[in-house]
Amino acid sequence: MNVTFTYTYLDYLALTKAMEKHGRFAKYSRIIYLLIIVSNLAAGAFFIFETLSNGGTLKLFHFVNIGLALLIIILINVLKPIYLKRHYKKQMIDGKEIKIDFSDQGLAVDMPSFNGTHDWPAIIRADEEPGHFLLWINKVQAYCVPKRGFVNATDINNFKLLLSEKVEDQDFIK
Repeated sequence: MNVTFTYTYLDYLALTKAMEKHGRFAKYSRIIYLLIIVSNLAAGAFFIFETLSNGGTLKLFHFVNIGLALLIIILINVLKPIYLKRHYKKQMIDGKEIKIDFSDQGLAVDMPSFNGTHDWPAIIRADEEPGHFLLWINKVQAYCVPKRGFVNATDINNFKLLLSEKVEDQDFIK
């Protein structure tokens, strides 16, 4: 079975988001993020309220916690996407054609500046996202196979069957 596709930024984002989901504290990262934001906003509001209710004058340091919360929001929602786009461009595979041939032995990858093969035991995990399959070769590296690279839905289902036979750890959309 052959899959051919043109690599895009959306493929890179799918891979990046999948890596974040498999991180050590991935289950708790969103909760921790929100907890840090809310606690800093609450602390800032408390210091401001306490100062004003005691008749004090607000100074710049009263707004440090609120500023810290805003800085974290900006880092996550503005600077992180900019960083990801820069990192993607450094890989120099935007718009390049990638071909992957899947067989009973494994997979063969043909892309600009790289040709390689992996036997199925080298694939430690297979995940399915709404638009992609991710074939993990270690905990931080995976092949991102967009579903748009398949000819039709039958090929996608056949691919899932192949993965279910060859890859022990898998997570498919039901």
